Amino acid sequence: MAAILDTPALAPQRTVDDKTGRVVAESCNWGTESEGLVSVSWMLEPIPAWGEDAQSRAFSDAIGLRVALNAWAGKACTVFAERPGGNLGINIVPSDKYLTARPSTPADDICDRNKPTIVAAFERATPT
Repeated sequence: MAAILDTPALAPQRTVDDKTGRVVAESCNWGTESEGLVSVSWMLEPIPAWGEDAQSRAFSDAIGLRVALNAWAGKACTVFAERPGGNLGINIVPSDKYLTARPSTPADDICDRNKPTIVAAFERATPT
């Protein structure tokens, strides 16, 4: 996880299966509610079954993996991608101050504003 984020000081939060003791998810989070939050997660569970649309197809094409994307009505962005050996998710939640200063629109939402960062994180996680 630290290699994906290029921030070795971050300690991952782990979710362990109660029955097997196996790690089934791991996430790193940074930021604050006043600054905004970013989370990168790896998980064994299937990605959410959010509907496919033009935006999710554009992210799939850019990342090179099947993705599920949710722009949360312009308030945040969550992108999950299916990968062999574990799925990857990125969640970006801007601060209220940011959203007030720069409201999200359907043509300029949090996912599209952060697309280069999101794509770069997936590329680090899936070397070609």
